[in-house]
Amino acid sequence: MFRILFLNALNILSIFGSSESEETKKERFLPENLLYNLVYGIPYHELRLFIYIFGKTHENRIEMIKKYRQKYDEEGYNTLLLRLSVAPDVLTMQINRTIAYYDAALLNIALGPYALCAADRDESDVVNELLAEQDCNSIYLYGPAKIPGTDDAGINSILFKRNYNQLRRMFEMFPKFIFTISPTEYMERRTIEAVIDEEYSATANSALLQYIEAVKNLPEYFANLLAKALRVSDEDQLIRIILSRGGIDLVEIVKSYGERFKLMGHIDDADFITEHTRMALKHFLKVHLSLS
Repeated sequence: MFRILFLNALNILSIFGSSESEETKKERFLPENLLYNLVYGIPYHELRLFIYIFGKTHENRIEMIKKYRQKYDEEGYNTLLLRLSVAPDVLTMQINRTIAYYDAALLNIALGPYALCAADRDESDVVNELLAEQDCNSIYLYGPAKIPGTDDAGINSILFKRNYNQLRRMFEMFPKFIFTISPTEYMERRTIEAVIDEEYSATANSALLQYIEAVKNLPEYFANLLAKALRVSDEDQLIRIILSRGGIDLVEIVKSYGERFKLMGHIDDADFITEHTRMALKHFLKVHLSLS
């Protein structure tokens, strides 16, 4: 606590000092120091803090928080989290996490009980054509060709371990593969979704089909979640999706949702959103969608 107060005093002195050097001025305006002044400023303005943090790109936000945490220790970091009544979990999830990791974390919404299966997923974006062909064959052997039953673990090992680009390529190849095996079977099992629907129980296939939908088109998947959050008055989910995708694919999500101003209008009309959150989300959208 005394260290924080001492640093705060130094910041104040640097602002009002008459002989401030150019180097000191540059130091004062570093993002992590500006963030510090917003966290400990008197009077405190949460909206300004929120806008400063989430108005940055994903990469710049992570870099700023890392430097802030290094300089002001856990006490300063914990104070920052306490100051944010809106979506502190989004901020904590982003520390030291790649975009691929964050995508995977958000996809757990769809995975439910299968989430732990994806713990050691390949996070690269490399596509291996031969592996995609082999996976098509493996899924066929684990599912439709296996009599009796289904090798759930075998199918899951593919769906939850491959990177998303690899899975998309396998999904694209699967219909052609089935047609090559049997034109008759192609009519019944021409997509990966058809196989999942046939081979898994109702509870399991519901989660897996949502997961496949997300892998195939992540912006569209999150656009659907946005629409659902607005429909069922889920403010936390609305905040989490919008903030987490800023600087990643928020523009594509909003396009999938519909006209840009349509989303802004729906946020304006949603009576379950607090006024503070509404202002913060609208500002965030304007920054990331380049709206005036």
